[in-house]
Formats: sequence, C-alpha cells, structure tokens
Amino acid sequence: MKFGLFTDNHSSKVEIEELLINSFRDVDVIVSIGDNVEHSTKENLWQVLRSFCEIGKPFYAIPGNYETKDIWDGVCEQLSKRYSNFVNAAEKQVYQLNDLNLIFIPGTEDARRGFTVNKKDLEKVLKQVKPLTNKLLFTHEPPKQDYSTGTDFSVQAISIIDGSVVYGRHTKEAIDSGYYRLGATNQGSELIRSFVELAGINFVFSGHIHEGIGAVDNLGRKIEENTFTEVLYLNPGPAKNGLNAIMETKNVDGKLQAKYSRNLLLGRTFYEGLK
Repeated sequence: MKFGLFTDNHSSKVEIEELLINSFRDVDVIVSIGDNVEHSTKENLWQVLRSFCEIGKPFYAIPGNYETKDIWDGVCEQLSKRYSNFVNAAEKQVYQLNDLNLIFIPGTEDARRGFTVNKKDLEKVLKQVKPLTNKLLFTHEPPKQDYSTGTDFSVQAISIIDGSVVYGRHTKEAIDSGYYRLGATNQGSELIRSFVELAGINFVFSGHIHEGIGAVDNLGRKIEENTFTEVLYLNPGPAKNGLNAIMETKNVDGKLQAKYSRNLLLGRTFYEGLK
C-alpha cells in the first residue's frame, strides 16, 4: 500500500496544497501529520483539509501544536459529514486499514491549543495496540532519540549569559544578536518514546521538528530512499518548504516492511547540512 505523507505545511493559502495534491495522485492513502495551518481559523483549516478531501482517496489527518481544539473538532465534524473518505484521526486514534493498523498521536507534550500528549491518554491507546500486528504510528511530535541523525534532532540557540534556549523561527535572529551560540539537541518526547517501545512499533512517521528531515532505524542508522526495511523512523520535512514523502508497505514472509522516497516540490531541500 502506498501512502502520501506530509506535515507542517502551516498554510493559510492553497498554493502548497495544490503542489502536494499533484504529487499524491498515484498513492492509495493520504496522511497529514499535523500543523496544517499557521493561523488556526475555521476558514483556513477548512480550506486546507477540504482540498485533500476533494481528491477522493482515504485521507487521515491529525492536528499538531498549531491547531486549536474547538476549531479542529468543529471543522472535522463538518468535513466528516460531507466527505466519506475523510478521517479525523485524532478521534479514535487506532484504525484498521486492510492488514495494517494505523495509530495516531495528535498534538505535542507542550501544546497550548488543546491537543496535549499525556501519559493517561497514551496508556489507553497502548492497551488497544499492544496485541496488534503490522503497526504504523503517525505522531506529530517524534519520539525522543539519542543521535544526531534522529528525526527529532533540532538546531537551537543557547544563551551565553544564562544558558536559556531559543529554537524554531527565532533561532537565527538570536544567534545574529551575538548573545547566543549555535547548539543542537534531540527534542522528541520521552512519553512517545516509551509508548513506541512498549507497543513494539517499528514504523514511526512524525513532523514538528522542521530540520529533523530524514529516515533512520531505531539505532539512528540512516536509511536510504527506495530501500525496504523492517524498521523505519521518517520525518518527511516541512511541507511549507515543499517537502513531503511517499511511503510504501509490503509483507515479506509474514513481516511488514516499508520504504520511502522524498518529493522536493520547490526544487530545493532546505535545512540540508544541519545533520
């Protein structure tokens, strides 16, 4: 089965979505891994999600840390009534698709807009998924990893005065001020890492960390494109910069395998050289 994966489009306009849609014409399923909009309004979210619903393929979507819960719930309720192919994957979180079990973790641990990853909720999901096979996890926030190749590896600015940290869109500005030095760290979630290990999940697809682009196994070893493997941690990269991925699964002698390929919709990779 072939999946079109994207995350972090942060869109309030339709241009990047049109490019994504064109790149997903030949997939079986489309999955949004969160941060669909930069400004969480009903109009913006409806416009972005509806554009993928219109393709007619199964479309699973979760919020990240930018979507507001009441707006997400309201828009998704209307989309579900209008489009039978749309799945608000933040609702049930566990779905069976043919011989695959799709698991979703919306939001982040420090989300301020209503979708917060917490131990109690993960424990409920864990009970459902432990006995399952052929598990694919789609989580906006990646699990904590311990290597510079990890899908949670993030560049940041560290204060030379008090050690405080600035990351994300303000990193360059802070470093340019002269009061911060360039640093890097793994910013994934310990809770999600525990969940992955306890549930025995080998395939993890995440976003959130824009510079955490790439694919590795659970030991941080890089995985090349178009290579089937039995363990795959993949961050497609921020769709707002034209990045996304196609992921394909197959079953070999009773074991699930997956491979990926990257799409560069704007003709350049961004963030290269950071890892």
